[in-house]
Amino acid sequence: MENSQKKQVFLFYCAECEDLARQVASQSDHITLQTIKWRTFDDGFPNIFINNAQDLRGQHVAFLASFSSQGLSLNSFL
Repeated sequence: MENSQKKQVFLFYCAECEDLARQVASQSDHITLQTIKWRTFDDGFPNIFINNAQDLRGQHVAFLASFSSQGLSLNSFL
């Protein structure tokens, strides 16, 4: 039996994966692209900001990360 009430999926992505994220999102009306503000503190530690993060509780969330280089992959997850 097919579930007629599919949950929305919020898809976050790093900058290197933007094209792929758009392609994935175009495959379903249940996928909504979300952005992350990727900054760093003065000491170089990642300072990541997700708009309305509290609204994601209980939701399906996916994240596309890049493993093209060590520096990019670490910043994608921190």
